[in-house]
Amino acid sequence: MKEWQKERHLIKAAKVITTTIIAESVNDKDAETTLAQPKNFKAAMHSPQQEQWEQANYEEFQRFKETKTLVFISKNNIPKDRKIAYYNPQIKQKSNNGNITYRIRGTIGGDKVDYPGMVAANTADLKSIKLLLNSVLSTKGGKFMTIDIKDFYLGTTLPRKEYMRIAKNQMSKQYIEENDMQDMCEDGYYYVEISKGIYGLPQAGLLAQDKLIAHLRRKGYQMAKNTPCLFTHKTRKITFTLVVDDFGIKYVNEEDAKHLIATLEEFYKLHIDWEGGDYVGLTLEWDYQHRTVALSMPEYVKKALERLGVAKDSKATKSPMVYEPPRYGQKVQFADDEDPKVDTDVTNIKRLQQIVGIFLYYARAIDYSILPGINCISTRQSKITEQLKANVTRMLAYIKTYPDAKLIFKASKMELVVQSDASYLCETGARSRAGGIMWMGDTAEPLQINGAVTCISKIIDAVVASAGEAEYAALFIVGQEAASIRTILTEMGHPQPATSIKCDNACAVGIANSTMKMKRSKAMDMRFHWIRNRVRKGEFTVSWIKGSDNIADFFTKPLPIHQHQKFKKILVHSPENTEKANAMRIMLRAKFILNQ
Repeated sequence: MKEWQKERHLIKAAKVITTTIIAESVNDKDAETTLAQPKNFKAAMHSPQQEQWEQANYEEFQRFKETKTLVFISKNNIPKDRKIAYYNPQIKQKSNNGNITYRIRGTIGGDKVDYPGMVAANTADLKSIKLLLNSVLSTKGGKFMTIDIKDFYLGTTLPRKEYMRIAKNQMSKQYIEENDMQDMCEDGYYYVEISKGIYGLPQAGLLAQDKLIAHLRRKGYQMAKNTPCLFTHKTRKITFTLVVDDFGIKYVNEEDAKHLIATLEEFYKLHIDWEGGDYVGLTLEWDYQHRTVALSMPEYVKKALERLGVAKDSKATKSPMVYEPPRYGQKVQFADDEDPKVDTDVTNIKRLQQIVGIFLYYARAIDYSILPGINCISTRQSKITEQLKANVTRMLAYIKTYPDAKLIFKASKMELVVQSDASYLCETGARSRAGGIMWMGDTAEPLQINGAVTCISKIIDAVVASAGEAEYAALFIVGQEAASIRTILTEMGHPQPATSIKCDNACAVGIANSTMKMKRSKAMDMRFHWIRNRVRKGEFTVSWIKGSDNIADFFTKPLPIHQHQKFKKILVHSPENTEKANAMRIMLRAKFILNQ
């Protein structure tokens, strides 16, 4: 699976995870008036609020009827070669200022639908979204807004009919009586033919997206050739990303934004936020006067830790991983042996997977300081050892210590700046780890640090023979990620000069720039020389940087607490470190200027 596909799945999953976390916890303001939501449809129909849920069920079947989504038929009318899916109604209870609303969404069991065509729909990834936010800040008069299409999957005509059965106890009694359907029940089920999109259909997302893109194309909006779900207009100054049914829109003239709204309103009902304060689970705090935006996920960590049962009085810690100092004096650094004792308890395995799933999106979206630790845990989750359990406990304690991280972008020249590093022989199986960080800044001042667009902490998938080869492999990995960002920026209207990549290993820099003779390095993996070719083509410049100034070092291994805190203050903002972070940025920029 490609990186952009992984991020697409992470963004989709994040919306589900965020909703689940919040739904499982009662809002403090509504604690006295909010009722616990039943676990499922069956429980709702036997709850004290049975009458309200019955009404919600009736309204859902009425909606099916009014939109002509499905029709009730006899089982004999279903083709013999077609599978019959089951009905799986989903319940949702919302509280708004003490007023409780009840909603039931009719959903088909998608695992029983044997649709033969393609079903995967594209979405914009996190890099595209973060680059768009940077573009808003760096464009004179640029502003940001969001649009959400209501009931996006519904109403799309299906290329072939689907079939489903609904259990008698799932039907609305009022609906049955009003439509005189008592005699249509066969063997305890009602059978339906579905002709329009419904929740749960595997193909519903792609069909709805194809319909939307075709409509946008007719109005002059075109998707970028190489960047999924990044759109521009042929004549208007407007750019937007699309994640399922959520639009993140950069505009300069309000007239252009209204043109997009009018285009969408021809077919859809919209929720419009001119302030652009929330997008794909991210809270955005815009300061157009100072041209900054702060990204955060309020309450996400708190709710997640409550869901995972992390003790409120757990000990605070200032770093997410335990630092192990190098063994100085040894001619050969040996990799650590693997712990032979492995926990095979299914409950513990699922809990670990849950922790990784909840916090990986958070690490990629907001808090880069936990990214190395989460990646390290995720690569070892197939074998749960006592050491891994200790690492997870420490990681959760660190996340609890710093629950309110913010990622801040500021206006720039929209030139990509990159740093690369590697840690040799730091992983099990004699493997090494590559690290990288990228932000939008000024190529002429590569230490003028901005909020990171993306960071890399990844095990090199080949056993390398030296620290120099590990660093060269990291340049290759980081360079490939930077090449994709250069493409996005170009399609977004920000063509790039040669991208500066900083590396603290003279050997790797020499090989990349063809200034070092190839001797033992001839045995290096041939694909790593991709970076050397791109340097020759003028797409990248690779130069040396002092190790203590290389932020990418943060993503390759655990660091001592004082070094971790130093880099953390640069990467993310917490209420307690904002002033220190600003001072650190000023110091790094001053060092760069003095060294010129």
